[in-house]
Amino acid sequence: MGVLEMSQCVEQPLEGAREPLLKKPVLYLFPAAMESMKAHVGLFETDFPPFSVQSVDLFRGVFSPTFALLQPSCTVPVLLMPNGKTFRDAEEILTFVHNAYPSKGELNLSSEVEASVKEFSDLVSSWDEIEFSFGNPYASRSRGLIEMSVVWRIRMGALRKNLRMYGQRYPALVSTYLKRINELEKQDFTWDLRVEKALESSRVLEQILDRAEEHLSKNQFLFGGIWTIADSMLVPVLHRITELGHGQRIERRINLTRYFVMVTGRPSFQLAIAPFDSSWMRRNFYKKLLIEILLRALPYVAILLVFVLIVVMAIAEHAHHITAGGHGPFVPPDSP
Repeated sequence: MGVLEMSQCVEQPLEGAREPLLKKPVLYLFPAAMESMKAHVGLFETDFPPFSVQSVDLFRGVFSPTFALLQPSCTVPVLLMPNGKTFRDAEEILTFVHNAYPSKGELNLSSEVEASVKEFSDLVSSWDEIEFSFGNPYASRSRGLIEMSVVWRIRMGALRKNLRMYGQRYPALVSTYLKRINELEKQDFTWDLRVEKALESSRVLEQILDRAEEHLSKNQFLFGGIWTIADSMLVPVLHRITELGHGQRIERRINLTRYFVMVTGRPSFQLAIAPFDSSWMRRNFYKKLLIEILLRALPYVAILLVFVLIVVMAIAEHAHHITAGGHGPFVPPDSP
């Protein structure tokens, strides 16, 4: 069982980046991120040894030098083993974990089934959750653009702030922050393009769910009576689309519905997914985002208030001038 340490990655000495004295594996993740959930679930579903978890605040771009050296792109999940071996994405982590610490029954999988598991896992990896959620064609155009631009601007501002704060102290972080900033600057907020990508993402999702429904019509799990990499990849996807309000996509598939009810009761789901739903995001990050927005808006609000104050004072001055006799009442000239 993993020991969940929900503190953010704190600054650590650069020379400790590889942590040679690690007594147990460390999983770096952002708990509410779907890719992190995939790796987290997989570790619980195998005979993986006890591990610790370090939460990385991807939302505000707070990276420690240790983590930046382990993963220059600062994406999660990342699994660091005591011997120094590092695995840097969900499918890579799951492949290593399921091969090195297989659950009971996985050793008996045929090469044909293993190939099918790999093909299904690759399909799940191809689903773009971000495009699906941000480019929702059923959301209003203005709301979608506002959501995207606000989130990206806040993240951009946080990255630049952190670059100024940590760049001189930890030069190794400079290239990491610059890369992330450049990635955000290249984002295209053209609404039609977003909708097109969202529709493509929706088609991929339907393909995943159809394949899963077909497999589950014959098996308890996706590929037989045992949990495989494919299940670790799929379950967080089902949870995420439910969180996004698309639970009906699961409900209209009988076998998938049965499967999802079953897996939500498993210890791995309760430990790695259930605690980090949308309410966790609201408590831990949306509140911070709102505060960040208000703080960034303060200069503009101050300018607006000064302008309003000047206008009010000018009106009051003019009114006082009139009442003090500065201008006599208007009297129309007599008619000839």
